[in-house]
Amino acid sequence: MTERIIETERLLLSHWSESDAEEEYLLARDPFIGKMCGGWTPPESAGEARETIKNVLMKEECYKITRKSDGKLVGCCEIMRSSRFSPNPLDPEIGYWIGRPFWGNGYAPEAVRALLARVFTDLDADIVYAGCYDINSQSKRVIEKCGFSYHHTNENLFSENLNSRNYRDLVYVMTYRDWESRTNENRPL
Repeated sequence: MTERIIETERLLLSHWSESDAEEEYLLARDPFIGKMCGGWTPPESAGEARETIKNVLMKEECYKITRKSDGKLVGCCEIMRSSRFSPNPLDPEIGYWIGRPFWGNGYAPEAVRALLARVFTDLDADIVYAGCYDINSQSKRVIEKCGFSYHHTNENLFSENLNSRNYRDLVYVMTYRDWESRTNENRPL
């Protein structure tokens, strides 16, 4: 895997390594994070976090999010090459999570915007998906702030990790044309 670093104003998005296990464990052990991000079970130790990094996070388009100012790990973001929301297996999906101590700083929108630039300029996608549980108002706000448009709702999905209840997935999309229009609007003259 070729090492790639994506730089934003305040963040660095770079590939995971096993040496990130302790920091990943400290953020991801919060059960609320996994519950809101697909229902994954939080790691119970740095060793378990290391296995997650090796087996799940060490992928070509999966990035740890660190602050430039101090190198502190704040979360994770990923471009999945095949969206679970699209009937077209070539349509990508963006996912992310931010550790609770770092909420409210705008890190998620900043990271997602960087991934959108990668999806549309480097990976030549025509459309990208994002989604969140209907109970995850913070993630919904990030998706909407980044310019995604509501597409549809997947109803009556069941998860044991969401208190064994049914939930709904809110699905959003952004086209290349929408992204290009928003990008041009936000450029200084």
